[in-house]
Amino acid sequence: MGAELHATELRKRLGLTEPPFLPQIAFAALDVVYKEASLDGCLGMTLRIAGNTAVMVSNNIPEEGKKLFTSAHELGHVVIPSHSKLSSFKCSSSDLIDSSRKPLEVEANQFAAEWLMPRDIFKSRCAKLEPDFESISGLAYDFNVSLTAAAMRLVELSDHEIMMIASEKGMMKYFKASHDFPYRLDWGKVPNTPARNSVVGKPFPNEFITVASDEWFKGSQPESGEVLEYSVKLGDYDTVLTMLWVE
Repeated sequence: MGAELHATELRKRLGLTEPPFLPQIAFAALDVVYKEASLDGCLGMTLRIAGNTAVMVSNNIPEEGKKLFTSAHELGHVVIPSHSKLSSFKCSSSDLIDSSRKPLEVEANQFAAEWLMPRDIFKSRCAKLEPDFESISGLAYDFNVSLTAAAMRLVELSDHEIMMIASEKGMMKYFKASHDFPYRLDWGKVPNTPARNSVVGKPFPNEFITVASDEWFKGSQPESGEVLEYSVKLGDYDTVLTMLWVE
């Protein structure tokens, strides 16, 4: 059984049908001790001691959506049967992103995404939306998740040809592309498009703008030679999210 199916079955067993889907409800039902505390070197922990299970989440996470994703990630470690072989998990920020290379952390992220943003419900709500950050912000609000989590889920489930890139200080950190996205990202430095504005102290256009596709892609290009680009800065973080859309 996949991680998403474990999340779906637990949510159905608890009778949860409308967002937001709070992990704390599941912790209480499963008799798991949940606590927010100051943690050293990680954002979340799962501990199994003498038949008891406890989850701790950092109280230094400023954004409620990110804190909930961390909690849901730890819930995955609690619920997915194969994870019970380990007595503890100590999850860093790198474990909580889609590009994590640790199989159990990948599964916990898949569980968290499905728990917080169930595929059927999320897909039905974004079916008629354009992949702009106003729409994504609305989804993040409805499902009580971070803008990043909502954007990643939209890319995963969208029928549009889109790609989201997260960057810091002008360097790409990770990305996610929609199913069968046909173009290859030219990985590394953010190109000299408005996506780089925060590096040079300029504001971002609050809309999609058209840029040359070869600024972002290497190899084959869209027939038009263009791609739509939309970037936002994440609050107090140094992270910039960029959505690329090939119409």
